[in-house]
Amino acid sequence: MKATLLFLIIFLESVLCSLASPIDSLLQNINVQNTTIEKTRLSALLKVGGYLNANSARTGFNSFKLNGHVELGFGENLSLNIGVASHESWTSYSNDLNAVAEVRYFFDPIYKLKTGASFSGNYLAPSFSYTLNDGSLNELPFSFEDSPELNRPYETNYALGLKFGRQFQGFIDFGVFGGIENLQKKGRGTVNSGMLKTYSSLALPIGNGDFNQLWKANLNQKVDNSYLLKFGINDVLSVSKKGFFFHPKIGYEYGFGKSGLSVNLTAEAYNYRAKFLDVSDSEISAESYLRQYISFFFSPELRYYIGHKSIEQGGSTLEGLYFKASAQVMTGTEEVKRQFWEYDKFSSFNMGLGLGAQKMLMGGMLLDAHAGVFNDNKLANNFFFGGGIDLYWVK
Repeated sequence: MKATLLFLIIFLESVLCSLASPIDSLLQNINVQNTTIEKTRLSALLKVGGYLNANSARTGFNSFKLNGHVELGFGENLSLNIGVASHESWTSYSNDLNAVAEVRYFFDPIYKLKTGASFSGNYLAPSFSYTLNDGSLNELPFSFEDSPELNRPYETNYALGLKFGRQFQGFIDFGVFGGIENLQKKGRGTVNSGMLKTYSSLALPIGNGDFNQLWKANLNQKVDNSYLLKFGINDVLSVSKKGFFFHPKIGYEYGFGKSGLSVNLTAEAYNYRAKFLDVSDSEISAESYLRQYISFFFSPELRYYIGHKSIEQGGSTLEGLYFKASAQVMTGTEEVKRQFWEYDKFSSFNMGLGLGAQKMLMGGMLLDAHAGVFNDNKLANNFFFGGGIDLYWVK
């Protein structure tokens, strides 16, 4: 637990301290009765998007997030963000539809506009979320028999707390939430729990003409080095009475000059520890049992960037459309602690071919979308499909 929190602190400090941008003026000055008054225009931003990761062989590894928000800017420092989001992953422990409302104070705004807010910078935000609909898909890893919406001993009613995050023009938004979660305990009323979790979102922002022009210009970033050190920011941590979920992901990519070839190495781990209820056709158990997964993954990958010949001198070498040949080694354990302790080891190896696209975004963020077909001899039909949309902070 201490190592987890230390990783999170170092990760966030590194991200937030390494990002910087020039600052322009946002306020318009008008003269009323020989007195200069600063007047700020109200601006609005529509944000719709999400991300996903899919694995047809192991349904527990599927995750997605769909979100739609409207953010109203009251000057360069203050905004109101409201909307809905549906999120499924190991760290979210559910696939619920939630309504969100929060007031954001940008204490370090960047990418400023004279015609409205840029919705960019570090922020603090009192945040409230309310569960509109309970649901679940593939909530229990490696499980095809349990019914997740019945197995959960706790379901979230609402959460209230404080966010510390960073947003880039509504396109990328990530940070840490800490607060109180009100939980519905199955058949036993409600209970409150402290909660700490990371969050991230990817969306298409739509604003006024000046805003749209600015954010599109800021997408024109380049990879200046022949290597990338990548830190995954999707679904890193969640801790509450519902369970403990930790998913660090780190990658390293090295490009071989202007050849278009690169080697991409990715390592990740899951620590999943939560309680569930036994469910039969006639009844649900009164007492919950503990289920834990500890898994490690290593994936070497050879990439060939198709458009490398058109790269200008000194330009990006690790961006664009690419073909890949990859392999993955997975190992881990599963523990189920009922009256009798159950323990199981698992491992697998697969390899395959795929296609992807990688793009450097604003603020040191990297987007990597990919898909492929893979072979695993332990599967009934040997082949499975996988892919995803991954968001990284890079050094």
